[in-house]
Amino acid sequence: MPPNTVPDEEPRDSEGRHCNHTENDSETKRYPQRERNPPRYLEEDTLLPKNADCAHISVDYCYKVCGLPQNYTEAMGSPQAREWEQAMKEEISSLKENDTYELSTLPEGKASVGGKWVYTTKQDQNGIESFKARYVAKGYSQVKGIDYQETFAPTASITSIRVLMQLAVKHDLIVHQMDVKTAYLHAPITQELYIDQPQGFEEVSESGERLVYRLKKSLYGLKQSGRNWNILLHEHLANDGFVRNHADHCVYKKQVDDKIVIVIVWVDDLIIASDSMQLMEEFKESMKTQFKMKDLGRITFFLEWILSKARVK
Repeated sequence: MPPNTVPDEEPRDSEGRHCNHTENDSETKRYPQRERNPPRYLEEDTLLPKNADCAHISVDYCYKVCGLPQNYTEAMGSPQAREWEQAMKEEISSLKENDTYELSTLPEGKASVGGKWVYTTKQDQNGIESFKARYVAKGYSQVKGIDYQETFAPTASITSIRVLMQLAVKHDLIVHQMDVKTAYLHAPITQELYIDQPQGFEEVSESGERLVYRLKKSLYGLKQSGRNWNILLHEHLANDGFVRNHADHCVYKKQVDDKIVIVIVWVDDLIIASDSMQLMEEFKESMKTQFKMKDLGRITFFLEWILSKARVK
């Protein structure tokens, strides 16, 4: 070694580069590290249909949400004003047909709950788009103990739906779907409740005095509406011979001799499974006599939608 030279403290490779070998290198070779991957359910492709274009779906979703009018003025000023107006007329017609309200002056000392139009579009399994307008109450302005009492209403478990699908496959059950039209409007309301008239459809008294809706039935947006609807539906199913499941209060079963029909309630959607087409039709007719129903036949689109919700959750 030449004089006055200091040897490298770190070894070099054949090209003169420092080699950062440490004592841990031998340990790494002896105990290799396991490759760590995120859980499969967090991967993006599990949250979307197979072969889906993630960017396309995100843009499509944002377009549909951002493109919707946020109030009556925007709806009437949009290129789809005619469609939105027709949707609002259908909503007002539903309110009247269900005897949801009566026009009244606001009694002294009473305050009315606000209301607003909510707009959306829906697509069926064939991709056909329809315009929907719903007049909803501003439930946040309700006063507990005066405008409402209890608000709890059960929701069907995803597990219950999966179990029903497994039973359907194992026992060759027929599985159909029904939708209750304007479900909340069927349920009576016990409180004395007043709500402002919807914008664009206001009526006044003969003397020109301001009028409000005195509610006779529940309205979407009210804090107690979900509970009122659930109680009404439960009473109907119980009177029809159904027994509610103790583990999931949205699952009902009715047995006639050796045949059964099972119903799962998802707010205003019903999944019906039975080993008898006769029992299935009898149940449908029973529902149609009490509520305005839409018979969707064999379950298809609901199943795809609900399973996608389960994956996201």
